[in-house]
Amino acid sequence: MFFKAHNVLMNKNELKNVMSALGLSPTSLAKLLDVTPRAISMWLTGERSIPGPAEAYLNLFSTLLPSQQELEIQKSEKEKLAMKDGLYQLEFSAHNGVGIGVLIFENGRIYGSDVGNGKWDGTYTMNPVTKQAELDIRVEMPAGEESVLGPAQRFSWNVDVKATMDPTKDVGVIIAQTNLGQAQAKYKYMRSLPE
Repeated sequence: MFFKAHNVLMNKNELKNVMSALGLSPTSLAKLLDVTPRAISMWLTGERSIPGPAEAYLNLFSTLLPSQQELEIQKSEKEKLAMKDGLYQLEFSAHNGVGIGVLIFENGRIYGSDVGNGKWDGTYTMNPVTKQAELDIRVEMPAGEESVLGPAQRFSWNVDVKATMDPTKDVGVIIAQTNLGQAQAKYKYMRSLPE
């Protein structure tokens, strides 16, 4: 273990020794800590001090069994899957016409509306096998409003939508399966969410 006295930060030589003892390259350490390789380089040259949380992680990592360390390294090596959260424009079509709307993707949630006064609410999850975002949305249509999937009704009604989306593309096409048939939507990433 590499525990040090409280409030005494690790220096560049100690970092090099820890990395050597654990068999970590600068690249693998950067991935483990979720920092840039440049940050590791700056720590190793002494250009920047090593942050306390990085040192704490290394202390914890050193207490793991070698097999557990290897699992942590493997997990960090895998490509991180993430949806680009923000505001998306939609142009959709189905057997009953065309429409436009906006959707907001935010931390696993989806919400928005369309020009037919439909309210969109749902979720997305990342599929680690297909590397696609899996969308599960319910569209609530108000009474008297027509949808691309059906004529106006005298009562409010719902459309359940399931689709997949490529999280790496800012522009693309989604083929959606719904309880009223198939629909297609062109999407375009418009902007990020405010901080």
